Amino acid sequence: MNKLIRVMEPNKNKTIPQGSEWIHEIKWDGIRGVSQVNDDAFEIFTKKGNKRGTYFPELKQINKLLKCDNALLDGEIVVFNELNKPSFQDILIRERSKGVHAAHYQKIKPVHYIVFDCLAVNDEDIRQKPLNERKDILKEILIENETIAISRTFNDGDQLYHLMKEKSYEGVVSKNKDSPYIAGKKHDYWYKNKISRKILGVVGGIHMKSGQPASIPIGIYRDNQLIYIGNVSIGLKQEEMQLLYQYAHQLKRDEAPFINLPYQEDTIWFNPLLTCWIHFFEWTNDGHLRHAKIQGFTKMKPDEASGEELVE
Repeated sequence: MNKLIRVMEPNKNKTIPQGSEWIHEIKWDGIRGVSQVNDDAFEIFTKKGNKRGTYFPELKQINKLLKCDNALLDGEIVVFNELNKPSFQDILIRERSKGVHAAHYQKIKPVHYIVFDCLAVNDEDIRQKPLNERKDILKEILIENETIAISRTFNDGDQLYHLMKEKSYEGVVSKNKDSPYIAGKKHDYWYKNKISRKILGVVGGIHMKSGQPASIPIGIYRDNQLIYIGNVSIGLKQEEMQLLYQYAHQLKRDEAPFINLPYQEDTIWFNPLLTCWIHFFEWTNDGHLRHAKIQGFTKMKPDEASGEELVE
């Protein structure tokens, strides 16, 4: 690949697009991967253009599954956990491992490549062809196996969304059948609907920045111990943050209440008495909430913050 291939990205949407001109796919919680494949070579690039072929050696078999001289494919690199759900934590571990480490993790956390688009075939750029045509070409040139799969499409987006909620998957991507492949988000052809989850958290203090309340360290209880799961600021109004700051003297303690966060600079620690609901989409590989947003404080007891997740 001589230059960075900028991927086409779905825009956020509040509703699932309706009509026969739309198809819908599972939104896989993994890492975007554009692969350059031919008979004797393979390389896969992240959205930022970083080479990752040596990180995912099991994907090199794709060149033997190709029924043409060469192709440029777009898809998602995914690791499934023991519950057969895509694990963002596990794919991050794999994405940071290469060489001997990649060989080790290949055995315990194998990756899968779910291909959903074809950008070029036999040196011909086909990004201006309609999506339906590109998907037909993809099915003609690529053989599937247990590691390499072609993304399935669904006509009923609402039904797929409800199924993804039941399975606690990340969400749904809706695509216009006639869409060309356009780099970035300046289009109205692809949309994503993410499924939100929420968790009850315990407020562990206030993190200060430049003398002002900036975020709240949050925890949950496991085996009667408070585990830190991240700092959250989004969703909490500034006046609410200031109110917490005003009452800090009533809650203040000298040490952090978390067993796994003994210190955090510029933080006023609280006795773990307050709880709040937090929306989020996934966990990071270090056990923190990803894309977290505070919904509001509750009257629930701290020991009820057991880590149970609820699907919104």
